[in-house]
This record gives sequence, structure tokens and C-alpha cells, in this order.
Amino acid sequence: MPTAIEEFIVGLLQQILATLLGQAAANKNQAVEHVPYFIETTVETIDIAVNSGPLGLAGINTKLDNLSTDLLSARLAILAAIAGTQQAANPVILPTIPPTGYGGLDAGATGLAVWNYADFVTGHTTLQDLSIGTNVLSALAQEAMITSRGADYFYLLGAFATYYTDGGPTRIPTPDASHILITDTLLTWLTREEPTITWVAGFFGGDAVGGDDPSGHWTWICRLSPADWLALYETYFPAPAGANAPTWPGIAHVTLGTALALSDGLLIPGPLHGVLVHISSVPVPISYYPFGPVKSYVRAGAVVFVDDNGDAEFPAPLGPDHLVICPRAMFKADHAYLRLPSGVTGTITPWIRV
Repeated sequence: MPTAIEEFIVGLLQQILATLLGQAAANKNQAVEHVPYFIETTVETIDIAVNSGPLGLAGINTKLDNLSTDLLSARLAILAAIAGTQQAANPVILPTIPPTGYGGLDAGATGLAVWNYADFVTGHTTLQDLSIGTNVLSALAQEAMITSRGADYFYLLGAFATYYTDGGPTRIPTPDASHILITDTLLTWLTREEPTITWVAGFFGGDAVGGDDPSGHWTWICRLSPADWLALYETYFPAPAGANAPTWPGIAHVTLGTALALSDGLLIPGPLHGVLVHISSVPVPISYYPFGPVKSYVRAGAVVFVDDNGDAEFPAPLGPDHLVICPRAMFKADHAYLRLPSGVTGTITPWIRV
């Protein structure tokens, strides 16, 4: 885009050109040579056309003088503006009092007032932001300390800001996974390994297991989800081969349903992979065969499993006083029914594989 000065100069030159062309045309009309080398006009006519009026030589000369003056003034104004800005070679000069609307502190503010000045985005002062950052760094340091001590299964909850006044946790739990027993749950394992911490299932809701540190200032939350615990448990007690077949996979791999009192015609709701039957007493003349401490009763009843199509498989007889029964013709039963002689007491508990 041309500047205003450039546009002015171009316009001026166009005027000059138009003037000269006009004069040439005028001369062509007035200066006719009927005789060679004899011009039929007067010098006065040309002089008037060239030297008079705003587009004459005097007028053009005046416009050039004005243009030179304007250019000089513009140059001086630009140089003055450049000289008034902060130069790279000179020290920075800050205003003694911030301009109106600047939003800063006044000239009398102390250093503490500056640190306590709240920014308009978060509302935090610099001191608060430093405190928050310190807490985060402390939390990261504590996490590293906990992990380095072997507490890889836990989160530590507490007020890190008061760590140095309240003191650190009294006990850093380091349960030994090699001590897991076949009958253990996550809760029983932690309780046995870290008895100084009172462990509670469902801490903060859900499946988490946690407990308060003896210091009273900290809480340990176990990182192990039910799936994590099962994987850890199976490291020492792997599920037997064929665990998906109609077999008992082990107590750690089943979820027990509600124990129901034995009664003739009882409906055992499902779905279920099997039942546990505990016989506590039988009437005479039902007899039993002893297998060491196990009593196996004769004609003590039977269970029949029914599939999701309403079809039943061949009944499974009751016998041992503590008995596990699985379906034989189906992977999972929809429900089951119990046949029981009068006088037999005990419980039957459905279970499902997990």
C-alpha cells in the first residue's frame, strides 16, 4: 500500500504531465508553420501558459517547497518517536507509580505485600502458591520414601503440610506375600501381617481395604483391587487345571451364596456352579459309613440341577456330612432342587466360580 506522501508525489507528477501535455496541445493549435521555420504565434502566449496559474512553473515550485517542508517535519517526528522509546543499550526505566488501571501495588507497598498480592486468575497469593508447591513436593518425596521402604501395595493419606509437626507414620506396612495362606483373603492376610494397623474392608466405599496408622495422623489404603489380590494369591496357589470344568476350583475362586436350611423340596436359586451341603443330624434308622472323621450317610437325600431350559440332569445323592456337589452334565445350573428324608437337618449353600 503506498503512503500518503507517495500518493501526493504521484498526483503532483500526474498534474505536471497533464500541464505539459496541455501546453503541447495548445502550441500545436497555435504555432502553425505555413512558411518553413516561421512560427505563427507569440512568445507572450507561451509565457502566460507556462508561468502563470497554480499549475504554472511558479505554482509547481511552491508545491515542491511545501512537500520538502512536510517531509522534513515527518522525518523529525519519526526520529523523536524512536528516541522516546526504551533503547536496548539503556537500563529499563519503570514508572514510580503504575498507570491507572494497571492493577498493581502502590509505590509504598512492602515486600510482604507484594508476596501476598492475589492474582486475579486463581485468587492465590504467591505465598499460597509456594505453599501448595511445597506440599506437592513433600507428597512426592513421601511417596518415594514409602516405595523405597517396600510399601508398594499402599497409598498414604494425610495432611503432608503437617508432616514435620505431627510426625511421619508410625508403621510403614510391608506385608510379605510369601506368607499368604490358602485360606487367606486380602483382609485376613493384612491383619495377620500388619496387626498394629486396624484393617477395614470397604474403606471409603467400594472394594478398598484400608486402616488408620497408629500415629492417628495417617491412613493406609491398599492398592490391591480384588483382581490384583487374586493374581497375587494365584502366584502361590494357582487355580487347578480345568478350573472352568464342573469342578470345585478352590475357596479363593468362588463366591458363596446364602446358606439355606435343609428342607424337602427346597429350591436353591442360581445361577450356580454347585452347592456345599453340611448335614448336622439325621434320624434313626439312617446309618453312615465312617471315612476317618468324615461320616457318609446312606439315603440321606439328593440334589437335582436344572438348566436354563428347564431340563434336569440325573440327581446327585447326599452322603458325606460336609459335601461339595457340582453339576455333571452342564457347566452352570440355572437352579437346583433338594429331596430330603424327614428329620435330616443342616444347610446347603450355592456357590459360583469367579
